[in-house]
Amino acid sequence: MRIRDPSYIFRDHDYIETPEGWIFCVVSDIHPPNKVCAFLKYIRGNGGWRRGSEQFLRMVKTYRMDEIAYTLDFLRKEKPEYIHYEDTIKEYFSYIPHTNVKIHYKCEEKACKIIENPTNDIEEAASRLMEKITDITGIPYDCLGITGSILAGLYNPRADVDLIIYGRDNFWEAVNQIPVITSGENISHVRNSFKVSLVEKYNISWREAEILSKRLANKGMFNGRYFSVHGVRLLEEIRGKYGRIFYEPLGFYTVKLRIIDGKESCFTPALYYVEQINNHTLYRDYGLEVKTLTCYDTSFATLFSEGDVIEVYGKVEKVNDLEAGEEYLNVLIGSVSSSARERIRILEAF
Repeated sequence: MRIRDPSYIFRDHDYIETPEGWIFCVVSDIHPPNKVCAFLKYIRGNGGWRRGSEQFLRMVKTYRMDEIAYTLDFLRKEKPEYIHYEDTIKEYFSYIPHTNVKIHYKCEEKACKIIENPTNDIEEAASRLMEKITDITGIPYDCLGITGSILAGLYNPRADVDLIIYGRDNFWEAVNQIPVITSGENISHVRNSFKVSLVEKYNISWREAEILSKRLANKGMFNGRYFSVHGVRLLEEIRGKYGRIFYEPLGFYTVKLRIIDGKESCFTPALYYVEQINNHTLYRDYGLEVKTLTCYDTSFATLFSEGDVIEVYGKVEKVNDLEAGEEYLNVLIGSVSSSARERIRILEAF
């Protein structure tokens, strides 16, 4: 099982640090030539995270799109060369030139170091969590990684543990065991916290948030500390190459969809294969139907199952997949241009 090679150096959920001391989280495994797609996560400042004598401020706290937009505005003012118009998605975002990557933090290397020699109480908690998951699932240690503040060596006594599982099958095996790791009382606590975050981030009711929170599968609590599990593809699971898939924005629409396959919803972005069951305006205007739902907001990772019928308000894109030789529509949740208008509701649950 391979995690990286010279063609895929910067992997999803890795961190990079620039000469300014800014720390970015890598997004996706496919990047433009000589650049890394990543969002700004930490800058130096009095914000509760420290590394030795240095203090750091967290720029993205809830992963709302307005927070991401704020980081882009910050970079436009402070370091405009980090902003790049990406023609494949018709969007401006932060892309760091390889020449500005001072330190590359790799998730699997950090996990190995923590298992061998944890240096503080949070790393000790991460080490014990990885040991527990390996013991009950048989997933090898070399398919585990650590992301989040721990990866960059930042310390906050209240920090969560953000665990990476490499490989789709490995991820689902680990997620299926989260109820074993987390007691019933703690599961309720985790779900309530998630429900509050959904209501704050999206225009949905408490009842709708309650329904979604019961689907939460990739978060838990272990020895009194919150943790989350994120999937990252093995090299053989990565599909497509840069410049082979193009996305053309068509506007914001409400679409009713049936989930056909949610196995790839464990990755970032979460990918659901869907069947469109209403909004014939799209087909009339573009001659295409929605085949995929893509969620960059990890709140929606692993939430929906085959057969679920959902109502989505999001950015509809025309997809030109040169690799597969087909065109179709995609609904995107997690667009910087969304202005927090996006939402997903479950209409029929299976």
